[in-house]
Amino acid sequence: MNQILRRNVLAFYLTILVVILAPRFSSGAENLIVRVVDVEYPPAIRVSEGNNYTLWEFKAHIEIENPTSSIIEGSFICTPFPFPQMEINLDDKNLDVRLEVLFEWPVGNFSIQPGIKKEIKYFAILALDYESEVLPSGEYTIWFNYTWCSNVPVPVETEKLIIYASETNITFYFECSDETKIYTIEHANYAPLAMISIGFIILVVIRKITILRKKGLLT
Repeated sequence: MNQILRRNVLAFYLTILVVILAPRFSSGAENLIVRVVDVEYPPAIRVSEGNNYTLWEFKAHIEIENPTSSIIEGSFICTPFPFPQMEINLDDKNLDVRLEVLFEWPVGNFSIQPGIKKEIKYFAILALDYESEVLPSGEYTIWFNYTWCSNVPVPVETEKLIIYASETNITFYFECSDETKIYTIEHANYAPLAMISIGFIILVVIRKITILRKKGLLT
């Protein structure tokens, strides 16, 4: 409860600061476009048995496009910006899954030149009371926007990443290109165990055959 209260208080103060620092001029541009163009796979995974959680950290490639001939200027009171956001629809509605972001607290202004700018952004998905390397089954919608940490004087159009996770594969769908990437989840922890089990069975069979031959019960 205290953590939720702190997050709500933080969100309130971030909103107030962004409003205070918002630029009081018009850039003349119509809008910005922020799109997720790729995500590197596999993610970095941390399973904490002591604290009972799993964290997946993804590296996203995004593009920030200013489609006009005008410079767009804005302000920020923390990083990252543009800020990652997530909506989820899980198969197990009882799971507590959330987006985790590392905040830093610089304050200043920024400008976005006409054209397309490429950036690398990180986001992490945290599942509490969950100890598995497999992302909880369901749908995750991820996008980046100039909100929370920053403000721009024009509308922002977002082109999203949608993740479909199951026990056997993970699918990335990119709205910007209408492209789908599917990765099969390999249960690496099971493979060595299976090989050891098969090897053990073979050794037992060979030993049994050897004993029977020595006793003359098998030719």
